[in-house]
Amino acid sequence: MVVERRGEEAFALVPMRLYRFLEEERRKLLQATEEARGSFSDMSGEEVEALVAAELEEASSTERKASSARRASS
Repeated sequence: MVVERRGEEAFALVPMRLYRFLEEERRKLLQATEEARGSFSDMSGEEVEALVAAELEEASSTERKASSARRASS
């Protein structure tokens, strides 16, 4: 249920089960973010950017290969 004030959505009433699930997901995200921050804290900005660029290129390459394989098997 969405509650409006002055014609705008103000907040939502959600079941407690959903609220607890979302809170747990938020906690996990914050923990993962903190762990990642700690893992890279001793690296320079350039080193982090190079590492991210390499990982993005690898992921892109893997996706292109998977896409080609799907097309070939169709």
